[in-house]
Amino acid sequence: MVNIELRSTHPGGWRELLELPADGILVGDTSCPHKLPSGQELRACWDAALEAGWSFRLELPPAFEGHYNRLLQLVEELVSHREGLDLVLNDWGVAVGIREVGLPDKVRMSAGPLLSFSFAHCPWHEAILVEELAEVQAGVQVLSLDSPHGVSLLRSMGVSGLETDLIRELGPSWSNLARSGFSVSGRAGYSLVASSRLCHTARLHNRAIGLCQELCRQPTELETTHRWSLFDNTQKRLDPPVRRSLPVLSLWGNAVYAPLTEPPERDHLAVLDRVTIDDRHWDKAGLRDQISYWKERLMA
Repeated sequence: MVNIELRSTHPGGWRELLELPADGILVGDTSCPHKLPSGQELRACWDAALEAGWSFRLELPPAFEGHYNRLLQLVEELVSHREGLDLVLNDWGVAVGIREVGLPDKVRMSAGPLLSFSFAHCPWHEAILVEELAEVQAGVQVLSLDSPHGVSLLRSMGVSGLETDLIRELGPSWSNLARSGFSVSGRAGYSLVASSRLCHTARLHNRAIGLCQELCRQPTELETTHRWSLFDNTQKRLDPPVRRSLPVLSLWGNAVYAPLTEPPERDHLAVLDRVTIDDRHWDKAGLRDQISYWKERLMA
């Protein structure tokens, strides 16, 4: 059975999510350490989730040098709170750190979206590949960890699961990794396009990094209007038909997302352990609709 998980991205937002008909909650952030809840809030969320019969998972962003020790201390604090901590990591260094402080047997680790990227995450990958042979297209539209080397790396790091955006072309990769013994979780509605060490949202609003969290409550829409010409180092305006064919992107903090429009094939959805719905993209009524949609689709 595929579970439905809700993702809480704002402080305290998880309380309202627990009122919805889902099975689990994911807190934390994929790309920004400043949006991590405090240890106290995470303990409260974990306790409330278990009391509601839900699963609880924490996602950790990349551990930039100034945040590495804080992330490991947060993990140690939660491990001392109760057993069974489930982590989503976006930085191999954090996995190494967890091993070095003697915690690998006390946590379950999954590789996050920044560690399982693919050429298919590019919103215009179809246009880039249109004149390539079918076998070439299939060969590059796979998750970066869907290979013998990727599987070996996951096992050597003690990672037992993998997060993926529900991009239709990546379905075969989910099946391959599931057959290799990994749990696979899929994120619905939107896919990660890119993230940055610098925060373009803070820069847009002329705010200091770390004092900007409330700016991430609403997205900044990005429309592609120009392309950069490699040969003469200039920007060239895109023709209207090309512009209309490109999706409007959403900037949340230091990460850019694109809407997903084509649902994955049923056989590939069947290998997933859970589908995660992000509360940034829908209001409460929209989240209910998404939960109903995915429950129906996963039972079809």
